Amino acid sequence: MAAGRISILIADHHTLVRESVAACFGHIEEIDVVGMASTGDLAIVEAVRLQPDVVVMDVDMPGVTGFDAASKIAELCPDTRVILVGDKPNDQQLHQALETNSAALLDKTDSLQTLVRAIRRVAAGDVFISQQVKRRIVESRQDCKSRTRVAALTRREIQILRYVARGLAKKQIARLLSLSIKTVANHADNLMKKLDIHDRVELAHFAISEGLIKPASSPDQAIIQPSEQPNRQPHMSGQIGPPGAGSE
Repeated sequence: MAAGRISILIADHHTLVRESVAACFGHIEEIDVVGMASTGDLAIVEAVRLQPDVVVMDVDMPGVTGFDAASKIAELCPDTRVILVGDKPNDQQLHQALETNSAALLDKTDSLQTLVRAIRRVAAGDVFISQQVKRRIVESRQDCKSRTRVAALTRREIQILRYVARGLAKKQIARLLSLSIKTVANHADNLMKKLDIHDRVELAHFAISEGLIKPASSPDQAIIQPSEQPNRQPHMSGQIGPPGAGSE
């Protein structure tokens, strides 16, 4: 990568989003889109392979969540900065983003100009929180009772809660997080006791209300492992099309 240029990996499960953002970046001189990913698992694989300067990733990815993928990328690619983009991010999501060493958190209602500004800032070593996110955090802090319930959970319990609420079986969660089924079961039991919720449907409603998952997050979002992805070349700056993005 030429000096002064910023290499980008775009991770989102919507083909239209990936291609649209890549097309827009094609008109920005110092930004090069070097690859795309349609799942959290593939985002990790592509980040390791491409070593981009910045990964722009949706929080709600199929398979491994955006938060968990960001944490793994930070571990495996210490020079890569991750920008997470969420749907109405709240205080809890900001906390998780910072815990995963993500460099920025944006709202999906933020403009392309805001995203470009975030990319430039994090590539320079800064942390960036958009004004939209800051405003939503202030709003989320007004619900003290609900926030206290989430605050009682450990980071691992919140991680498990996301997957349980999405309808994944303990075996699936164990595989995604490289944990034993017994460990997953113990965490699930503990978080249910702390929340005093013992039904998956109620857990899903709680997770949605807390902004931990989207209403659309469900078992029909396929768990796609890297080995299941088609072997395609990454989408390069200036090209229009879905190479390397996987299929919907």
